[in-house]
Amino acid sequence: MGLAISQKLVRAMNGGIYVDSYLGEGSRFWFVIPLEQCTLEGQEITTPIGGAETVNGRVLLVEDNTVNLMVAEGFLVNMGHHVIAAETGEDAKVMFEQHEFDIALVDINLPDCSGVDLLHAFQQIERRRGQKGKTPMIAVSAHVFTEEVESYLEAGFNGYLPKPVDREDLRDIIQQHLASKVELFKPVNSPSETVTFNTLDEIAIIDESVVRGILASWVLNGCGRSSMRLLSRAKRQ
Repeated sequence: MGLAISQKLVRAMNGGIYVDSYLGEGSRFWFVIPLEQCTLEGQEITTPIGGAETVNGRVLLVEDNTVNLMVAEGFLVNMGHHVIAAETGEDAKVMFEQHEFDIALVDINLPDCSGVDLLHAFQQIERRRGQKGKTPMIAVSAHVFTEEVESYLEAGFNGYLPKPVDREDLRDIIQQHLASKVELFKPVNSPSETVTFNTLDEIAIIDESVVRGILASWVLNGCGRSSMRLLSRAKRQ
């Protein structure tokens, strides 16, 4: 996220964002927000109900709406996937050139191109580098009429995901396309622990995207019930 968007989100949560800048050394940005302390009880992480096994993979997430991006990325990180996000078609093409992905989730309406045009660009990149297997491409759109969905599939998409993205739908479509090519998770026991802002601060030093996933997971699982309202308010500002 850019600094302007980050500032809006932090201010919406009654926090502040700060910077230290030193000539020749660089700049350090950080934020402070008031959070309720949330205790996570020890729980066993198991396979989904119905016997389906959970799989993880490298996911390219293309979405230009910041809140939608945060929510979808939170879902994916919480499921155990490695996520690389892009907010424009040009950024997505750069990411696709630099990395090989197990699946791509592509917003149909992007600011600089259509999702169908981006799909064709991805296919050209795959042909150019002689990639053996094709990356599954999933169209993501709020347009749900049958003829629209059929047009996405006819254009070459391997599946369709409606907006707003539902966690179970997202999990199911990833299972469907990745079950044969990525390693399976084994059940693990998570110890009882207390998550504080200091914990998030330490994680953010290593990987900011993980913190975004954790915050989105808290929002979606009911810890800090006002967070979604605050995010929505920030989006309107």
